[in-house]
Amino acid sequence: MTLPWRPTRLDRYLARELLYSTALVFTALLFLFSFFDFIHELNDVGKGNYALWRAAIFVALAIPGHAYELFPIAALIGAGYLAAAFGFTPLTTVLIAAALLALAV
Repeated sequence: MTLPWRPTRLDRYLARELLYSTALVFTALLFLFSFFDFIHELNDVGKGNYALWRAAIFVALAIPGHAYELFPIAALIGAGYLAAAFGFTPLTTVLIAAALLALAV
């Protein structure tokens, strides 16, 4: 199967950086939400038969639900993070200059 257009090196670079920034934000949000869930469950540890390991299992089983809810937010924040990160690198200046040079030719 052939693609209607062939991705350039710049396309692959931007896609890879977007995936990395989204994965970073997604992982951080998952850990943060899981930590807050675990803190919330610590209030119930020791009541009846509810032990610490049961609280950890409860939090671990809640992770897929959090992943489903958090992925769109993580993608949005990751794209914003990438845009801000590209604003501070000299690579952005080089890419703009190369694009302007290609348009001038």
